[in-house]
Amino acid sequence: MIISYLPLEKWRKNWHVNGTHIVCRHCHMVWDLANAKRPFTHAHDCKAKRDATPYPLRDLRQISEALHQTGLC
Repeated sequence: MIISYLPLEKWRKNWHVNGTHIVCRHCHMVWDLANAKRPFTHAHDCKAKRDATPYPLRDLRQISEALHQTGLC
């Protein structure tokens, strides 16, 4: 049985991890994980620019911690 975790699914609508990079699924801008303390820079016309978090790695870390606390992973 597959259990969906909504915060993670929401995060995955805008982002994906590719090695040491996070990539916006909409504008395909690449962000190196070494820049985790800087806000993500989208392409000028990106539709996720207003709605997506500016700190995707921080949010992914919070989602991961919540999953571990609930025992879902």
